[in-house]
Amino acid sequence: MHRDHTPGLPGCHHLYQHRCDPAGGHRGTTPRADRGGDMNRVYQPRSALWWVMLALGVVGYLSYMELMAARVNSAVLAGGMVVLLAPVLCGVVIWHCSQSRPLRPSVASVAFLLGACGATWVAMQGNQAFGFLYYVIPNHAEDWQPAIAGPFTEEWAKSVLILLIAVLCGLRHPVQGFCIGACVGLGFQTAENIFYVARGAVEDPNSDVEGALITAVLRLFTALASHWAFSAFAGVGVMLLLARRWLSGIALVFCGYLCHFLWNTPVEIGNGLGVLALKMLIVDGALFLLVRWMVRADVSQVAGEGRGRCAGDVVPG
Repeated sequence: MHRDHTPGLPGCHHLYQHRCDPAGGHRGTTPRADRGGDMNRVYQPRSALWWVMLALGVVGYLSYMELMAARVNSAVLAGGMVVLLAPVLCGVVIWHCSQSRPLRPSVASVAFLLGACGATWVAMQGNQAFGFLYYVIPNHAEDWQPAIAGPFTEEWAKSVLILLIAVLCGLRHPVQGFCIGACVGLGFQTAENIFYVARGAVEDPNSDVEGALITAVLRLFTALASHWAFSAFAGVGVMLLLARRWLSGIALVFCGYLCHFLWNTPVEIGNGLGVLALKMLIVDGALFLLVRWMVRADVSQVAGEGRGRCAGDVVPG
């Protein structure tokens, strides 16, 4: 990002129409999405991308239901009620960070569902391919496979979905990319949390309910530094890549991979919650810097365009 010297965000000028009063004053911006057309609209059955996304969602949903069918019991339902607080909490943060360029609820909902179903299914297929680690590092594969396999399969799958949604809906603004990425990651995170709650119930030697609730509380505690945050980096990075800002885009997508790798490293084993809290601080600190840059650049761009265009539209007295 050090090579990008413009104060505004890239590739966004065509998305907004500035309005000025007769005296040349700035009256705000109007997204073209609000004036009709296909901007910011996800239901487009005439597009092949729509059917690709639908197929991924259906296949992923059926696969996930088959996986969970034999695992659901009262303990899993109890833990699920706790862990479902996480998308509510993260959703509030996402909404607050993307108020300047909000998505339609339908777009955000489809991003969430595709993350929960499509990305989860693709990641499960990819994670199985990393079984070779048990031959390469047999003494450490069980501990390090999540850190090695997770970022490559899961972040790749989520990034592809972010790209599909952005292209289908004609969205190019980095703030919108942030929201799409965060929603895709939040859907993935929610599906993963429910799966781990079910596994915790089965693996606890004392009680299914105890295992499910302990897992649910831990997943809720770490919710603000999980998949939605990793994918938020990818979402902004994808938008920058679409705007041909190659260095910044690749760097931000890589940041998502790096945060995921850091999060999955097994260094907290035997070190208590202190290392886990430090990981959360690093991930959320990096996300805060991303949001701060994104919002400040957006404000600078809108203000600069408003002054420039309104100055040219002054009606002489």
